[in-house]
Amino acid sequence: MKTRSSIEIFAPAAIVLGLCVFSVPTFVVAVIWMTAGVCAVGYRTLEEFPTAGISWRWIRGWRRGITHFYHLACWPRYVGGEVRARGLSLVTRIHSKPLRLPVASRNRAMSKQNNNQH
Repeated sequence: MKTRSSIEIFAPAAIVLGLCVFSVPTFVVAVIWMTAGVCAVGYRTLEEFPTAGISWRWIRGWRRGITHFYHLACWPRYVGGEVRARGLSLVTRIHSKPLRLPVASRNRAMSKQNNNQH
């Protein structure tokens, strides 16, 4: 397994922090992404994530939080195929449903059609 550099480990935290400072919508998306990561991966201690290729300095001490953020930000690589398949089917189901107008709008649209036919 390749060795991860300090920049590779620190980059997700730096990018997310930098973007969240300048944009509230980005902050909301980041919170949703990290919440989904915690829900998908479950609460794991840092010791339960793979440590191959990560320097011991990033597993012990004050850098530990950044390494944990790195693992949670990259959560799709830790979930199984079943979770990915369910997520994909949910997204497909949401996007395949037709847009339904509220009842009042449908009634108005139908009455306009009826008036145009006469």
